[in-house]
Amino acid sequence: MNAQSSLDRAVVWRFETPPRPELESFARRLAADLTSLRTPAPARPFLAVTPAGARFSDELFRALAIRGVAITERRSVTDWPRIASALHARSLDHEALLRAFAHEELWRGLFPREDAEVWILDGDRAFERARAWKAQLRERLRGVQVTVQSLYDSFEAGLHAFHVPEPTELEREWRALTALRAV
Repeated sequence: MNAQSSLDRAVVWRFETPPRPELESFARRLAADLTSLRTPAPARPFLAVTPAGARFSDELFRALAIRGVAITERRSVTDWPRIASALHARSLDHEALLRAFAHEELWRGLFPREDAEVWILDGDRAFERARAWKAQLRERLRGVQVTVQSLYDSFEAGLHAFHVPEPTELEREWRALTALRAV
């Protein structure tokens, strides 16, 4: 599927539960990503421009600037699917692992280039403004809405154009970015 054209519509993705060894390997890798021995720098407010939003990055930058969201640094990152799994992993129970695995496969399948950026925001005020405008900006800069169907379950997954962490998740997500050397 062409990633550019997939941005403009919903997608149905048939997902087969991975073999147990593959899921266990994924769980070990994800746990290792989340428990890096590196001591992270103090958490800094950020947003991530995903592969689904790469074509909109200049528009997003301008829209944020108009809304008073100052960006101090833009860093290119590779292997967005792996980073996305680490950012979204709130637990490692079986169901959460299956969803994380499926989510990572979606990113890899729909956006094989995997390019993304992490934008460091200029403090708490910029973070609050980015959070306040997130829903409206996502309406303008649409990602891909995917219905993931497996033999026993189905769920909706949004591959958004950009990601802004919840305030309660900022520190955990910053540690994940640090562990994966994305910041």
